[in-house]
Amino acid sequence: MTTTNQADMHLGWDQRLIDEILEHIERQDVHIDDAVVTNIVRLAQYFLADFVPHGQVQWLAMEDKLVLARLALRAIDGLTAAVERNPNNVNLPDDAMNAMIHAMLGFNASVCTWHDTLQEEARTVVAQLYTETSNRIVFFLRVLGGRFSTDLPAAHHISRIRNLFCGTLQVASMMFSPNTTHTFPVCFVLNHNTCFATEPMSQSDTDMTMIKLENASAAYNFLCHTLQVWSTFLQHPSPVQWYIQDFAPQLAQLARMLFDHLLSTICPLKAAPRVRLLLMVLRQTEGLRSLTGLHRPIFDWNYLLLRHRLKGADLPGWEAVDTYLIEAFQSQSFLPPTAEDFIDILNALESCSVQTTVSVCVSPQCRLSRALIFCC
Repeated sequence: MTTTNQADMHLGWDQRLIDEILEHIERQDVHIDDAVVTNIVRLAQYFLADFVPHGQVQWLAMEDKLVLARLALRAIDGLTAAVERNPNNVNLPDDAMNAMIHAMLGFNASVCTWHDTLQEEARTVVAQLYTETSNRIVFFLRVLGGRFSTDLPAAHHISRIRNLFCGTLQVASMMFSPNTTHTFPVCFVLNHNTCFATEPMSQSDTDMTMIKLENASAAYNFLCHTLQVWSTFLQHPSPVQWYIQDFAPQLAQLARMLFDHLLSTICPLKAAPRVRLLLMVLRQTEGLRSLTGLHRPIFDWNYLLLRHRLKGADLPGWEAVDTYLIEAFQSQSFLPPTAEDFIDILNALESCSVQTTVSVCVSPQCRLSRALIFCC
């Protein structure tokens, strides 16, 4: 039998399995038991967690894997719809949700590495998959946090959320430790004592899917993605919100750490992915501001970015940063520069060769240009 025929049979078998799962869970009065949930978890583990990042194969070779990833997401969508319809009809253990969250986090870290190498149509596909997966992750985080519970949050609701969040912070700390050099791939499970392994554990060693990051690009994508997921989760009301109020300031610190690394010379990413991830981090600042009450520490980042552009070369791929800065300095939440920023920006303008960035400062619609004129 040829490889193509084997792949076709594999796809057909998975399609039939998912059709059976969906037919079962879409019935209004049916209790969804452990067996159905276990099948959905396995689909997530097989077809999402092991999605291949950019650099190992050509995009054309990913067609079957994209089909399988969509099938797994379709099954997860059916499960979330059933939970929202009647949570009492679904037996959804915490370990199953943890496994799906890990599988989807790993998937998004890998699928986003393809974004900057593709044509517009394929980039749209990647962006759509990323958005759908992110929404599902936030949904399961909210369920883990007791969204459908009628009582006060139980200790296990709080501990599950804390384990995942602390694991995220520990991954960032290990990834950016100045005294550590990482050899990829790295594998880990998010918990209160996260540690790196070089190979995934066997299924007998853990009940959850390990996240596997194949390269530095996947690692940066993972951290920026989890920043966005946690920021979105915290902006939803939750029964555990009074027990996790320390999350927001720690998330702001993670955002600043990512911002600084993405601007630094030690960041190994090329211009396109670096700019995309920088903007992803910056677009979380409004939500982080509302969560933490921080003002100047958040919005000073725009001035750091502007000064970086004014003092740097006119590099291809950074035009999106200039567009972002124009929008930021036109917004109602604009904060005038500090005296230090003001002097540094004026000095940089005198020698800046990046014309598109100069236009950020002198645009008539830009509140920054008005502030600079006023200060003069």
